[in-house]
Amino acid sequence: MSILAGDIGGTNLRLAIFDDEGGSCLREIVLSTQDTADCGVAIHGFLRQAEVDGTPFPHAAAIGVAGPIQDGICRGTNLPWNLDEEELRAVTGIEQLRLVNDFTAMARAVPALKTNDLLAIQDGKAKEWGPVLLLGPGTGLGVAYLLPDPGCAGGYRIQHSEGGHASFAPRSDWEVGLFSFMQERFGRVSNERLLSGAGLTAITAYTVRAYLEESDVDEELQAIVNGDHQDAARVISDRAFNRDDAICQKSITTFFDILGAVAGDLALILMATGGIYVGGGIVPRLLSAFDPKRFRSNLEAKGRFVDFLEKIPVWLIRSPNSGLLGAALLARDLHRTSTASRS
Repeated sequence: MSILAGDIGGTNLRLAIFDDEGGSCLREIVLSTQDTADCGVAIHGFLRQAEVDGTPFPHAAAIGVAGPIQDGICRGTNLPWNLDEEELRAVTGIEQLRLVNDFTAMARAVPALKTNDLLAIQDGKAKEWGPVLLLGPGTGLGVAYLLPDPGCAGGYRIQHSEGGHASFAPRSDWEVGLFSFMQERFGRVSNERLLSGAGLTAITAYTVRAYLEESDVDEELQAIVNGDHQDAARVISDRAFNRDDAICQKSITTFFDILGAVAGDLALILMATGGIYVGGGIVPRLLSAFDPKRFRSNLEAKGRFVDFLEKIPVWLIRSPNSGLLGAALLARDLHRTSTASRS
């Protein structure tokens, strides 16, 4: 027996078959989301090939998707297709199949993460069974909460959030200028407009406009500004720290300053005494540029609540498999609940 886990974002479609306990990955595939014409057909093909190769067919599945899910349907913000639970059950032949938000899946993984999956950003003492905040920039800005509930698997009830779409609040002249630049482009400016892959590119475009004449912008940087570069985050990081590019250094610093500030805002809303976890695909790729001390100073700069925020531990999730692990655990939970209800 086995279970199927999926982690679908705007860039990658990751599928894995785990053992019954969700602890050991038996088979995995990574596809390009944008190059996949039909998600259901892709999942079906993966399962059939796995079965031919001798991997047990899954009896339950959970698929994390980057987008809100209503009535079993996901209309992903950055996906080329919609997803429907009922259609996926029919296509895959897995009756116990659930679509979940991708950060719901990652949140389910949090209690199961090991020490080597994490990087401590801020020491502190987590309050036992205190609420936990998870946020992370990737294709978008994901946000989820873990609320203590002994009756739930893992000891927490997971609350999905679209907090990434809350309005951006500039805190300096530089950020006010960035806000105006983004407002010209989009009208309303959300945190996700800045804290995402596209956001880092937009911050770089603003920095270029602020510091360079058009004649000084080289071809590679122009491609990033125009949104034409396929791996802008990697190139911006490379230019910043391997080529000593001041424009890209300023862009990454701005990105992390805003991320710290938003993390502090969300922690206050939740009173996240159980800790803050930073996940997503962007931060690990920019880790060489990450300044924990500066990040903490932005997180804690909340006036009368500095002392409160200083006591909250903060971790960076380094494991690239946390979304798949969480989906596997959710599939296991789904199967156990279904089995218990029938007995």
